[in-house]
Amino acid sequence: MGKAHTQLLKEINLGNVRRAMRTAGSATKPELAEATGLSVVTIASLVKELIQIGEIYEGKAAHSTGGRPPVTYHYNYDICMALLVILHEHKEEVLVSVINLNGDALKKQTHVVANFDVDAICILVDEYVAAYPAIKMIGMGIPGQQVDGEMKVSSHEKLIGARLTETIQQRCALPVWWENDINAALSGYCAKYPPNEGESVIGLFFPEHRPPGSAMYIDGKLFKGKNGMAGEIKFLPVDVDWYQPLESRRFTEFVCYTLQLLNAVLAPDKIIIYQHRCNKEELLAAWQAHEHDHPMPVSPKVIVSDGFGADFLRGLKAMVLRGLEENAYE
Repeated sequence: MGKAHTQLLKEINLGNVRRAMRTAGSATKPELAEATGLSVVTIASLVKELIQIGEIYEGKAAHSTGGRPPVTYHYNYDICMALLVILHEHKEEVLVSVINLNGDALKKQTHVVANFDVDAICILVDEYVAAYPAIKMIGMGIPGQQVDGEMKVSSHEKLIGARLTETIQQRCALPVWWENDINAALSGYCAKYPPNEGESVIGLFFPEHRPPGSAMYIDGKLFKGKNGMAGEIKFLPVDVDWYQPLESRRFTEFVCYTLQLLNAVLAPDKIIIYQHRCNKEELLAAWQAHEHDHPMPVSPKVIVSDGFGADFLRGLKAMVLRGLEENAYE
């Protein structure tokens, strides 16, 4: 019991030093002692262990006004990496990015994958995992929705019925985290612009030549509904063929209808619209006129954004980094 308790205490202390180093990036032993509340003697022992496993490394001695200068230690963010794989919403392209524990992109490249062939995507992932042995987790951004591992809804018909993430996980023997495009994008937006406590935010995504989707961020987290199917506004009873060009007026009518519906049901504080089907001014003017002519429970702030790609990547990266930090040393 005594040994077990000692080992547990050591793991807790090691975790505290690890977190302090990740946050600071570099620190001396006295600085780590101050940050963690541990003694310098304990810090010295833990630092030695972290150096042995390659998690931190010794740098130059810090400046000192007298006596032996303390050594500065640096955190090795490259000790664990994650592979981000983002499937484009309407092009047959896959964005692949290798990131370290600090979220730095060590490699980022777009690949063309004809017909989004599952085997071709798996081969691409295999190549990156082989080239970067420090990859411990894979994060996938998918233009669609999986249920029990099977793609049920997708912007790409070729992917419907596929078991993409499950197949990759089995091939690579690595944990695979995934999120659909609009959920990841809204998470990324809320990471950049955190809502106040109690505020709710809705994201709407209208890709070109594909059905739309939406996401809801409520009480600090995504609301996904049964089987993750919340937000599938393509199933609203409207006569729109999203695979064909849509006249601008018809598009703004649908957007206004959807905004009113979501406003009546959820009364959000803010609505983010990602779209390139009409110009921003035209869409906002249409909503302003619609809002004037129809009673509303609340008047949410409506923002038309062209930052879908950046928000998508930011949201997926944040999700994967949380998982990587939790699981990297288990």
